Amino acid sequence: MKKKIIIHGSRVHDVGYRLALLQYAKEYRFSFFEAINTINDEKEFVCIYAEGNEKKIEELVSKIKRTIPDSALVNTITEENYEGEILPITAFSQDLQMEQMAKSVPILVEMRDIQKETLRLQQKTLEKQDDSLDLQHQSIDLQHETLDMQHQSIDLQHQSIDLQHETLDLQHQTLDMQHQSIDLQHETLDLQHQTLDMQHQSIDLQHETLDLQRETISEIKGLREDFRFTFDNRLKKIEDTLQVIITALERAKILG
Repeated sequence: MKKKIIIHGSRVHDVGYRLALLQYAKEYRFSFFEAINTINDEKEFVCIYAEGNEKKIEELVSKIKRTIPDSALVNTITEENYEGEILPITAFSQDLQMEQMAKSVPILVEMRDIQKETLRLQQKTLEKQDDSLDLQHQSIDLQHETLDMQHQSIDLQHQSIDLQHETLDLQHQTLDMQHQSIDLQHETLDLQHQTLDMQHQSIDLQHETLDLQRETISEIKGLREDFRFTFDNRLKKIEDTLQVIITALERAKILG
């Protein structure tokens, strides 16, 4: 029994369909089998020719209908009787291998060209990487120099901080001395205030003494005036008395 099975779809060529069909035919032990890609009105077809008993043909058709390659887009699968010659499966397998090899040659050539281009690009990339490595080395050197400068700067900062600490210590000592000086000044001012108070008290005493002296002088002057007045009065009385005595004596002719 011979059958022609036609697979029609928008994408049934170059998806590994015939290799899959060959595996199906080997699975069901077909001796005569071939599958041909054809195009009709820009439509893709796969025409399968198989010769075997009815059961094997039915199993093959069922397998083809239920197992479709992942990349294939199938619209219809039809079958019809066939009376022509069919190649032995070994001949079809060899033809398919030769066809696949012929298809693979341009791909291999393209792959070789791509590999050459890839190698060329890799060489350029390596050269650029070398340049980049040189730049990186230069950058690393600059970073090392920068780090050295930063370390030197840090050392200088530490020295500056130490000097600042020393300066602060000196300032603290100076402040302590200033505080001591201020305390001494306060003590001196207290002593001066005490001295001023004592001077004020002395002045007050002097004023009181002067006032007493003035009062004493005034009293002495008063006493002197009183004494002079009294003395003058007594002296005058004595003189008057003497004059009376003299006059009396003269009258008594005692004198003269």
